[in-house]
Amino acid sequence: NYYLGDDLVINHMITVKSGDTVNLCLNGKKISCNVSTETLSIFGGTLNVTDCKDTGAISHAAETVSYGSSCVGIYSNGNFNLYGGSITDGKTAGSGGGVYMGSYTVFHMYGGKIYGNSASNGGGAVSVASNNSKFYMHDGEIYGNSAIKFANSTSGNGGAVYVGSNGT
Repeated sequence: NYYLGDDLVINHMITVKSGDTVNLCLNGKKISCNVSTETLSIFGGTLNVTDCKDTGAISHAAETVSYGSSCVGIYSNGNFNLYGGSITDGKTAGSGGGVYMGSYTVFHMYGGKIYGNSASNGGGAVSVASNNSKFYMHDGEIYGNSAIKFANSTSGNGGAVYVGSNGT
């Protein structure tokens, strides 16, 4: 269990490993990454995010837009549960500026907000990959996200949520 005491700017991604369950309360603070990588990555584990003060955020501070610079990446049977807080300012030349979901992953959004993210390949807010990835939105808000064609991109699909083949 972790509670942010101050805003946190990191120079590398924070990873939740297979078999681990991490509970993170943003506590009204902001966690962001200032390099071109994801802020939080889930590889087979479970990440539960809450915000007891309703002003906390997971964001991305890097100026360089590249592949894999989403706010949250979920991979390898990983699970992500968002109960509160915001996911904002993710910018990727790939898919999923806010949240990118790889194969066989699950994301439950019970509350919180996903806004102000962009992706060139679809899913400014959330990109649900193929291969049985599932996104469930029970509550919360998704707004103000975009799918922008960056310099080398030929896509631009799905400003809010993009669902690939065999995704839900």
